[in-house]
Amino acid sequence: MAGRPVPKPADQRRRRNKVEETTLPSEGNTGPFPPLPEWRDWRPDTVEWYEEWCRSPMATEWLPVHFRRLHQVAVLYDAWLETPSLELTRELRLQLEDFGGTPNSLRRMGRKVVPRAEVVAHAAVKRPVRRLRAVDPVG
Repeated sequence: MAGRPVPKPADQRRRRNKVEETTLPSEGNTGPFPPLPEWRDWRPDTVEWYEEWCRSPMATEWLPVHFRRLHQVAVLYDAWLETPSLELTRELRLQLEDFGGTPNSLRRMGRKVVPRAEVVAHAAVKRPVRRLRAVDPVG
């Protein structure tokens, strides 16, 4: 067809929007994590919920700023336990998606939960280095 470029061969096509997949250990975060702030009397269910999130596979990648954000979401969860409402439910769902709270959000972020042995094996596999080819502009 005139005016349209010829499609690349299938082996040379690359998606520009494809997210590189990162594996997370299914055992979750086994390291320390900050406790909930003491400026509030937390419900026991909220403390359990917070610890569950802190031990989740997603928490293996978190920095201190992520835990601080989870503290903010814990306030929402605590309020939801006290008086459940559709508005709080929606906000919790929205906030927890950013933490990988659903299988779809994990896929969107390019995360996959696997046993720890597979994470180590996956990290040891070296990917081939792509090299640019020089092209003679004259031809």
